[in-house]
Amino acid sequence: MGSALFPKFLGAAFSITKSPRFSTLIQGSASGKELRLALQAMPRWQITLTYEYLYARQRYLSSNQIPDSSALIDPVNLVANDWAALAGFFAARQGAFDDFLLDDQDEDPIIAAVNGSIGTGDGSTLSYQVQRQLGSFSEIVQNINGIPAQPSTWTPGRINSTNDLILPTASAIAARANRQPSIQSAGWPCYFKCSTAGTSASIEPNWRIASLAGQTVTDGGAVWNNQGPAFVLYVNGVAQAPSSYTLGSSGLVTFAVAPAASATIAWTGDFYTRVRFAQDSISGRQRRSS
Repeated sequence: MGSALFPKFLGAAFSITKSPRFSTLIQGSASGKELRLALQAMPRWQITLTYEYLYARQRYLSSNQIPDSSALIDPVNLVANDWAALAGFFAARQGAFDDFLLDDQDEDPIIAAVNGSIGTGDGSTLSYQVQRQLGSFSEIVQNINGIPAQPSTWTPGRINSTNDLILPTASAIAARANRQPSIQSAGWPCYFKCSTAGTSASIEPNWRIASLAGQTVTDGGAVWNNQGPAFVLYVNGVAQAPSSYTLGSSGLVTFAVAPAASATIAWTGDFYTRVRFAQDSISGRQRRSS
């Protein structure tokens, strides 16, 4: 399986078309009755991205905007050939042959109390598959974007010490979940480490001011440093220490000690969608300059 991440281009339209598809065998009889056999439990998604423009000479304001540094044609002035970047990515995958990862920001965020339920403990089961909720349907999630962490949840007036870890509140995570087209965002939600001790303000800061790992945001007397996307595992609403479980590459969580019977298991974090190109050819027209 490929691990390449599909780049984000400034010319991407905000409309993304997604269609879930199942496979069902249907056999009808003369009486009109049907026998149906479901061939897959999880849908395959057809995703269509639309680009309003892809310039052959796209000027960028900062290096963290550039989708693919290999397509830079004027490194001093940060001018890149976005059409070449997309065509090159497609060619490197050999069309539909190789799969890759897509950071679909419309799928952000996964919040434990909203759409991140994993399951319920029974006192003996150690392993649980990470899932997300789409209305009444639970879908398997495999390609987690982020590392296990055990941050506290931000609260107003909190006294923060250096190296404390904080996760934005659920309402802030949801409010800041819009796409960030001007940067190659690492994912959302992110967690933050206290670099300057102090007391939090009465109003939660805009965490997306510090969208990239290493950037900082001020919160009252405290300063927080973005640590990147996090995977936060909860049992009965309590964040679990990363040492108490392992997270597999396929999204399988294995506890060192089985959660108690009736314990609720959930997660907050981000994930990638594993995709491939639908066809072995693409078409499009590049524009010469932005």
